[in-house]
Amino acid sequence: MPVGFLTDSQTREYGRFAGEPTPDQLARYFHLDDTDRAFVAEHRGDHNRLGVAVQLGSLRFLGTLLEDPAVAPVSAVRFAADQLSITGSAELLTVYAKSAGRWRHGPRIRERYGYRAFADFGIAFRLNRFLYALCWTGADRPSALFDRAVAWLLEAKVLLPGLSVLERAVARVRTRANSHLHRLLIEAMTPEQRASLDELVAVPDGGRQSPLDRLRDGPYIQSGREISRALTRLEEIRVITNGLPQTDRLPPGKIVALARFAAAAKAQAVARLPNDRRAATLLAFVRTLEATAGDDVKVERPFRYIREDFFLGRSFRNMEDLNAQLIDWLDTVANVRVHGTTQRVVAEAFAEEQEELQRLPEHRFNAVLKLERRVSHDGLVAVGGNYYSVPDRTRRIVEIEQLPDLVRIIDRGIVVAEHPVLEGRRQYRIDRRHRTGRPQPRTPDRPMTMLGRIGDHVPLRSLTVYEAIGASLAKPVLSACRRPAVEGEGRP
Repeated sequence: MPVGFLTDSQTREYGRFAGEPTPDQLARYFHLDDTDRAFVAEHRGDHNRLGVAVQLGSLRFLGTLLEDPAVAPVSAVRFAADQLSITGSAELLTVYAKSAGRWRHGPRIRERYGYRAFADFGIAFRLNRFLYALCWTGADRPSALFDRAVAWLLEAKVLLPGLSVLERAVARVRTRANSHLHRLLIEAMTPEQRASLDELVAVPDGGRQSPLDRLRDGPYIQSGREISRALTRLEEIRVITNGLPQTDRLPPGKIVALARFAAAAKAQAVARLPNDRRAATLLAFVRTLEATAGDDVKVERPFRYIREDFFLGRSFRNMEDLNAQLIDWLDTVANVRVHGTTQRVVAEAFAEEQEELQRLPEHRFNAVLKLERRVSHDGLVAVGGNYYSVPDRTRRIVEIEQLPDLVRIIDRGIVVAEHPVLEGRRQYRIDRRHRTGRPQPRTPDRPMTMLGRIGDHVPLRSLTVYEAIGASLAKPVLSACRRPAVEGEGRP
């Protein structure tokens, strides 16, 4: 299957470091806890211990092991060396990259931390099911689906496959979802209906444009001639859609995407589509156009009416005078006139409909702007040019609700973070609880603060903790000193 939808940056950064990791990324992926330190200590020699620590952090960050550990970022190597109290990290990593024993460390890391290969049983099926749900309910670009697939593999602790393997998997699932949609759209269509839709992209004899080009050309100005043309256009569309299958049971995002393509592409491009896809695209287009064509016929202009009939030629001393003149104009002109479309007096129609109207809420109405954002590797989402922290959801798509004074972050229907709206641009709001291993209750003496550099905040531990760690690390050394060395003993 020939595919090639990835961008240059996606191809270049897949499974590789795009630059030096940020301090937050180092703390998230290259930090060694007690379990990690115990695993690293099982290997003999500083160069092996440093190499295993760098490979472990790279696997968490990239989803794959480095073929050449020498290309690891300097900051990541130094960060791992500082935790292990190792000096000369650059030279040691060069020695590790040239050693033959490093090839045995990859399987050990995978086995110890539960990473699986893409070819393992059930992995491809679960990924395909995840991608199919995205393709069926949305209209994401293939490159965006590729990023979602990479994020899913990282979260599921699956080693990244080859670039072309994952690219073909995304293309295959997307093609299958689109083909299924096309079949559902056209399965109830008769040959006569498909032929009538095909006539939309054909230029009639003696004509200069196809019916498709003519129907998608709506009214330009609000004049009697244009309204008459819009009415004729609406009647023609209703004749075409008469008897055609409905699309309300299918994902609206997919229908809108098909209709948008037909509305923007040339008629010749639509005519060259495969038969099933062409019929499905034209059906989605005419069903969507049927709804929008009705809006083109009836155009309400309250703001223009108020501006031209009330504001023109008037002067106001202050806001109170403006409100008084507006109330008088509503009572004597606007509400007592006969509406041109409904042919009813506005005040009388409003009085009849008032019983069916809902009461205004007593509390303040908060207008909510809903967005979707991808969580960065730093655990941040960008909203309005500013950045807000999110707990443990790297590279996942989350929903944002932006209120006048609050930014609410929702993941799978659960509110995971709330931040006050920041003023200006390029400001950072980081909740300290989002950067710790376990959530802590918010108290007045623990406000949300900016996250400083690595090492600025050191947790307080009892000295008995360090004594226990030192004793556990000293046991293997003492045991090795008390018994003679055996050839081949110890892990390289």
